[in-house]
Amino acid sequence: MGNNGIDEALKTKLLKEVKGKLKISWEEEDEFLNELIESSYYYFHRNSSNLDLNTDLFVRGLLKERVRYEWNNALDEFETNFSKEIGAFLWEAGLEVDADAK
Repeated sequence: MGNNGIDEALKTKLLKEVKGKLKISWEEEDEFLNELIESSYYYFHRNSSNLDLNTDLFVRGLLKERVRYEWNNALDEFETNFSKEIGAFLWEAGLEVDADAK
């Protein structure tokens, strides 16, 4: 996975995980859910160019929560309800940038 987005294998895995979390068993929403997954990926990627959802289960969990909030038309509440977790992510991303600069 690079700066171009989520690789197809991971996207398929995330779709399955998101559908499980949302209790969706039908396929009619897959395209829309993939769009939500992509937009949530870029939400986090803009702050961490080293984002790897294969290994960073913390951010992966946040991504799934953001998708859940957007699915339920409550995206405006996501940052408030996950402010501590988002802060921890931003702090860690800042450390990565600082380490890369040295």
